[in-house]
Amino acid sequence: MGSVWRWSTRICRYLYPARYDDEIGVKTWVARANPRMVEFHYQICDSATARELASGETRHIFLGSDMKPVKLPEKYRPLFCADSATD
Repeated sequence: MGSVWRWSTRICRYLYPARYDDEIGVKTWVARANPRMVEFHYQICDSATARELASGETRHIFLGSDMKPVKLPEKYRPLFCADSATD
């Protein structure tokens, strides 16, 4: 068995509610990364008004089959460059 990915921290800041049938947009990006962890940030907005509804972050660590921290294999590290944002 190889590495597993577990979150170690998660935070959500609720600013305004979204209602049933509201269309929302979610933006996710890598805020920080190193060989042992990656931190994602999130922004949730109302699609019609662009009003920010919530923001959050999660931090994930890489664990070996023995559930101890390990380094992410070199070939996967470019996927977590901290300057890559997606909509």
